[in-house]
Amino acid sequence: MITKKKVVLALTAMILLGAGTSYGAAKSEIKAVISSLTATYSKKTEKIETLIYNNEIYVPLKKVTGLLNKNVALTASNSKASIADQKVNVTHPIAVLTMSTGEKVEIELYPEAAPLTVENFKKLANKGFYDGLTFHRVIKDFMAQGGDPKGDGTGGPGYTIKGEFMKNGVANPLLHEKGVISMARASDPNSAGSQFFIMLKPINELNGEYAAFGKVTKGFETIEKMGNVATDEMDKPTKQQVIKTIRIK
Repeated sequence: MITKKKVVLALTAMILLGAGTSYGAAKSEIKAVISSLTATYSKKTEKIETLIYNNEIYVPLKKVTGLLNKNVALTASNSKASIADQKVNVTHPIAVLTMSTGEKVEIELYPEAAPLTVENFKKLANKGFYDGLTFHRVIKDFMAQGGDPKGDGTGGPGYTIKGEFMKNGVANPLLHEKGVISMARASDPNSAGSQFFIMLKPINELNGEYAAFGKVTKGFETIEKMGNVATDEMDKPTKQQVIKTIRIK
């Protein structure tokens, strides 16, 4: 359920747009992504075609009106809608990362941005793949990386997945902002498997180059604290940062 991420209800001609379509407009380019979400209200649930633009989700007013059985008012000044102070709840999976210290980090996953990546992460987490592994690479003011069974940056689950990011032909709108989780990989764009990293600060150079697929919503102070640990010349923490479990709730 989204509580902090803004869902914008907009009058949008969805049928005219295709996934990853680009539109030129006065020397600027708009990249739009068609996806879907599950909206629930008063125990009624429905899949809704959405448009993702500038990291916000746009939903057709007609569909929301039908789902809620309410009139949806459009504010002319900013083209955003309100529904009598009611909110449309969007359900996303939540990964709970528990450190060996007992500290917990909750990560909201966004399958509409990177469906294959989210499904792979969920599968590995729920079968216990990450249990007992470490954050083997930590760079202050950059990121903390984990999920390698070898603990040296060369391991994985024994297979790789498609890299879901713009440079690899996938219109993933998520930006590498503070708290965002993304897949680590080698030079091959389709070489990611199980290793992931969590951003300590925004790094724009990673946008479109790596498959971001979620964001920390609780417990980020644990990741921030990890970002200040002592490391060796290979950026490996001198004191192990052990993941007890990762589970999807």
